[in-house]
Amino acid sequence: MQCKNCGKVDRLIEGKGLCEKCYRELLKRRIYKKAKCVFCGEEKIIAAHGLCRACYQRKQKNGTPEYVKVRKVCSVEGCENVSVANQLCDMHYRRWKRHGHLNQTRPIGWGSKEKHPLHSIWAWRKRSKDYVLSERWKDFWNFVEDVGDRPSLKHTIKAIDPKNELGRENFEWYVPIIVSENTDGIKGQRNNYMTAWREKNARKVKSNKLKTTYGITLDDYDSLLEEQKGVCAICGKKEVLKQKGKETPQDLAVDHCHATGKVRGLLCRKCNTGIGNFHDSEEIMLKAIQYINSH
Repeated sequence: MQCKNCGKVDRLIEGKGLCEKCYRELLKRRIYKKAKCVFCGEEKIIAAHGLCRACYQRKQKNGTPEYVKVRKVCSVEGCENVSVANQLCDMHYRRWKRHGHLNQTRPIGWGSKEKHPLHSIWAWRKRSKDYVLSERWKDFWNFVEDVGDRPSLKHTIKAIDPKNELGRENFEWYVPIIVSENTDGIKGQRNNYMTAWREKNARKVKSNKLKTTYGITLDDYDSLLEEQKGVCAICGKKEVLKQKGKETPQDLAVDHCHATGKVRGLLCRKCNTGIGNFHDSEEIMLKAIQYINSH
């Protein structure tokens, strides 16, 4: 007998008039006879009803083998997105899979907080270990209401008193020190940063120096200066630096006892140096007075 597919004879016919090899291929790949499709007219493998596979699938899906552009819209009211599964768009389908319902789970105004120009400042202060936000400022919108508008893009917020909570009564705007990266090496950048920091925090630097050297604060220094009416306790003159015909006001020196370390007052540099040259000795000073009077 002759195989209906390959046309070879003298072979064992299995079924549907096909040899053993063609019949196995039929079972694996479902080989059909090629013919002209009654719709598209191309010679292809016929699936059913005289239609090729593509035309037959369109007829099964749309009811007609013709090309029909079908746009299935999400079934949720007011949503115009294309459905991807279960008559839902991608957004509503993911929401349904995650929460089991289609209701909005995000709070009102979600996303507007992150886009606010003050959000980065608030977020950094909230995460920082150096600051503790007050209970009121843990809410971002209370923070925005209290701080007001940002003076410039360079400004940020710090606590006036670092020991207390950062809040409505304990904050100030300031411009942090920014060092150019063009400086050679990390050491050069560090030196430039410290120079800029000292210039910006001159009062704090002076207070630390007084505390370390004489055991007094800058407030104590200011009190002494006010008692002496801003002049030297001995000569009664202000401290000035003369350079190129110009006089620049200078701070009075702190005079202290070298034996006890007690601060006695504020002197100009000449008087302070003079006492030091006399070794703080009353006897030598009296002899100097007698010497002047004798001449």
